[in-house]
Amino acid sequence: MSEYKPGTYKARAVPGSFQRNLTKNGHPEYIVDVFVPDLGNTFQVHLSMSGGAIPITLDSLEAMGHDGQKIEGQPVGLGTVDCEICLSYRMWEGKSILNISIRTSGSRFVAPPLSAAAEASFLALERNAIGSRRAKNPIQASAQKEDKKDVGSDDIPF
Repeated sequence: MSEYKPGTYKARAVPGSFQRNLTKNGHPEYIVDVFVPDLGNTFQVHLSMSGGAIPITLDSLEAMGHDGQKIEGQPVGLGTVDCEICLSYRMWEGKSILNISIRTSGSRFVAPPLSAAAEASFLALERNAIGSRRAKNPIQASAQKEDKKDVGSDDIPF
């Protein structure tokens, strides 16, 4: 029987727990500890910084309070607001493991320090991802446009 009931829970990122890591396959990821009051436990969430997962990871950081600006060191605001996480289980190498949000493991993982070159490469990836995200933000784009009424093909406002 599973130790934790699958479902949606209120959680909060643990300030100072943010880590950058390269997986055993060399993929960049963030690791963040989240505390779940209803379960009285802290879990680690692994957030991928590879390919199509990057926008989801940035959304996840913002949901945990990150202001989306500073990328060096600990993200500003992380852990200042409550967020929701979903607990579920999935099979991994023949075992049922706890899955939280995007990627999770049930065990504590401490990322080894990155080399200066790896850290610089990681920060360049983050700058590019955040810059690209800002450029594509539809809310900012719409705020910059003039306020125009929608007009149908017959020029009748609706």
